[in-house]
Amino acid sequence: MHFFKRILFSLFLTLIVSQSALAVNPAVRRFSSYQDFLKGEADGIAVSSDGRLMLGPGYTTVLETDEPFIYSSAATAEGTVYLGTGNGGKVFRVSGTDKKELATLDEPGVYALALDSTGRLYAGTSPAGKVYRISPDGSAEVFFDPGEKFIWDLAFDSNDNLYVATGTKGIIYKVNPAGQETEFFDSQETHIVTLELDLEGNLLAGSAPGGMLYRIPVNGDNKAFALLDSELEEIKAVTVDRYGIIYAAALSGESRQTVKAEASAAASGNAASDSGKEEEVEKVETEAAGQLQVYSIERNGLVRTLYSSSSEIAFDITVRSDGSLILATGNKGRIMALDTKGFKTLLLDSEEEQITRLFQSGTELFAATSNLGKLIRLEQSPNDKGEYLSEVIDAGSTSKWGLLSWSVNNQTSPNGIAFYTRSGNTKRPGDTWSSWSEAYSEPEGSRISSQASRYLQWKLLYSPEARGPALLADENSIDSVSVSYQQFNLPPRISSMTVHAGGIAFARNQVSPPAGGTYPGGPDMAHTRSLPRNIRNLETPVAMQAARKVFIPSSRSFSWKASDPNQDDLVFSVYISKSGNSAWQLLAEDLTESMFTLDGASFDDGEYRVRITASDHPSNPDNEALSDEIVSNSFRITNRAPEISWDSSSGNGKVGFTVSTTAARLFRVEYSLDSRKWLVVFPEDGITDGKEESYQLDIPADTEFIQVRAVDDNGNLGSGSRKLN
Repeated sequence: MHFFKRILFSLFLTLIVSQSALAVNPAVRRFSSYQDFLKGEADGIAVSSDGRLMLGPGYTTVLETDEPFIYSSAATAEGTVYLGTGNGGKVFRVSGTDKKELATLDEPGVYALALDSTGRLYAGTSPAGKVYRISPDGSAEVFFDPGEKFIWDLAFDSNDNLYVATGTKGIIYKVNPAGQETEFFDSQETHIVTLELDLEGNLLAGSAPGGMLYRIPVNGDNKAFALLDSELEEIKAVTVDRYGIIYAAALSGESRQTVKAEASAAASGNAASDSGKEEEVEKVETEAAGQLQVYSIERNGLVRTLYSSSSEIAFDITVRSDGSLILATGNKGRIMALDTKGFKTLLLDSEEEQITRLFQSGTELFAATSNLGKLIRLEQSPNDKGEYLSEVIDAGSTSKWGLLSWSVNNQTSPNGIAFYTRSGNTKRPGDTWSSWSEAYSEPEGSRISSQASRYLQWKLLYSPEARGPALLADENSIDSVSVSYQQFNLPPRISSMTVHAGGIAFARNQVSPPAGGTYPGGPDMAHTRSLPRNIRNLETPVAMQAARKVFIPSSRSFSWKASDPNQDDLVFSVYISKSGNSAWQLLAEDLTESMFTLDGASFDDGEYRVRITASDHPSNPDNEALSDEIVSNSFRITNRAPEISWDSSSGNGKVGFTVSTTAARLFRVEYSLDSRKWLVVFPEDGITDGKEESYQLDIPADTEFIQVRAVDDNGNLGSGSRKLN
């Protein structure tokens, strides 16, 4: 019966719940991709598309407005910057060291600013949409009142005609220098969100909620041409490079700023790698279309999707002199650089929630933030120092920490780069975590000194010695960081056990090795469990399927479900005990499968229980191995077939007989007269459910012989016959 006592090793593997770490074998958490590093917090650190950490551009806070939002900006070539804010309706001016609140307008949100050719400032407000002309001394007068609710953007053409983008009717108005207006374009959309001029002087207009980008000649018949019909809802920002290529950022979903701003303005108006894993390198712009898409539109009309993300949004875009596209993102207040091939670099991770505006003034790049509203200036050289905090590593359970290792690209100085760790047992680091360790010094592998815990975080500090010669140069950049750990052993768990019906046995499928080779672990797979899990699963035989259920009289089968929180390899032992006997007899040990078939013919008839024990000792030293067990409900083993005894009074058209068993209950009794079809018969008490039942039959007087067969509830079959005439 040994054929029925073992099933395939692979069946056991499918019953173990997959986890991220092994108890006896160390796990490794490796950081080496853009996505890995983007989950951490960077201060003065840049993250490149190819997965490197380096000193990012320095930046200076130029102005703190004490306003929650900066919605708009305008700048002169000489370096004067204007900012429009909410919810106080203020306009600020920054010119060198001169920083002042220039004007306070009647509406709470200043969503648009523009400068005419003479340097005069114009501001568009909401939710009562008006355009103000603001003098250098800060005095403001209403220049244009279209009677619209929102004014989203302003733009001047070469003749100082002002174009006003409005909502909620989606109309663009044209206002000449004398203040005379005309309805320039009716988009049939709800909002015209953004305006820009291309190199030919045509007006570019982005809409919502249709996500359309229009090109409209300013001199001629004003015939609009749709350059882009985005899959998303809002064309949030548009910019043009020196070659005439148009870039557009489209948004979708609840994060669209137009929807948020509409609600905000209305409210304001009322209230003032784990080690061993296969790794796949994927370009960051290939993420499935989500709530952000960045497009480029060539001068011949060719549209390309440069970048797509389901987790980011962009509030503004601009093009730098080197041709790189800069994105202002939220809601993490980050500035990204996107090159012409779609690869991007995290330039700045600010303390504010959103970067809402990006613009250049002269050779300098400025960014405006919200929550809180600040103006910052990005430097064109790397920081003197920087700090990066990794995401918190979750080992899954209390673990001892192993080695911290890192790889430095083109290291120019032995100093200037330092790593630290801290550990704790809460998801978020806090006062209950350990203090930061001393600096680690061995990139090839420094023993982590932080105490055993479930969570760990590492920190990278750059000091001036590691400052490279140019911005985003690869000198002293970090290519990868690895942390190894080993979980403390936790006991396995047997969650359930099934006692299958009597007579059911598990038959093992035969497996042949592949042509010209063997399976991992050698010809007999003897050392499979010594291999890393990703290797042991190679060449898994197709023939390794779940065991088949077959019927064998007297057999009893058991199956169970077991798991291990450390993903340890488990082995099982099976014990049996007869009712009334406290001793347990070992039937099998070191089973790797999670089912077992018992040859009941080797046991007396009676009531029994089975105990299953799971042990993780294949993955742990003997003194650290743990176990769990489960005991079945009682079940019957029955080997003897039902017996049939005939009544001596049978004859003259009547037959009587008794069917009896030693342990099992009767299930069905049938009879056949003169080899005709089998018929079911009920006992004298009406139910075939006892260990002994009596039967009486009325039969034709000319019947020559009768056959009877009886089956008990364990599937044992007994039969008998009697000659009548």
